[in-house]
Amino acid sequence: MNNILLYLSNKHKGDNYLIYKDLKDKEKLRKSEIDEITNIYLKNDIKFISIFDLNYPSSLFMVHYPPFVLYYKGNINLLNDLTKKRLYLVDEMNSEYSKEILNKNIKTLTENSILVTNSYASEKHLIDKFKNANASIIYIAKEGLNSSKFDDINLENNLIISQYPIDDHPRKINFRQSNVLSAAIANSLVIFSSYKDSKVNNLVSEFLNLGKDINCFPGSLDEKDGNNHLIQSGANLITQIQAVAK
Repeated sequence: MNNILLYLSNKHKGDNYLIYKDLKDKEKLRKSEIDEITNIYLKNDIKFISIFDLNYPSSLFMVHYPPFVLYYKGNINLLNDLTKKRLYLVDEMNSEYSKEILNKNIKTLTENSILVTNSYASEKHLIDKFKNANASIIYIAKEGLNSSKFDDINLENNLIISQYPIDDHPRKINFRQSNVLSAAIANSLVIFSSYKDSKVNNLVSEFLNLGKDINCFPGSLDEKDGNNHLIQSGANLITQIQAVAK
């Protein structure tokens, strides 16, 4: 069954609704085509888990159409690690104010949590801090895992996952879906700083849709700072990371 799902995922470029529709309609499949797709992944050393596997993260069943297939490279055990919290971190402004807060908390973060990231440009300094501490990171890809952008990632204690097949390129819808996947995998969202009316609000919405906590450090006096607004709207106010990382 797993190889059938692999084939359908490639056929529909990771569109879970279309995969579901083919399964429901009992679409006729050719074994030779299924074997051909399976061999492509073996040659590229890209592994996958399906919705029927025991190690498929239960949190993904909270999503309306959970991914039938998750492609991965690296340490798949990070998805179900119960010893550390999986946190999505945001420090959008990366100001002197937020840097001070981050630096006070980074040791506790890297020792007690796994970073979940979409690898947006505003997250690079957070990724670097986890890399420098040799702490684990789960990267959410918006394309197929044969992309060269993942070549420098240490796969021993990190994980790259994608719901998109080989040779698939980032599309607009993939960015929204990566927010959904991030919200499902992470235990909570921690915001060191954010801008008002920024795209971070899209990520916040996905966490809220799944009943996940939004945790914000106090905002600065900068009128562009969005943290104070999020706190006023009901986000948890935190002053130290121990509140969520231990």
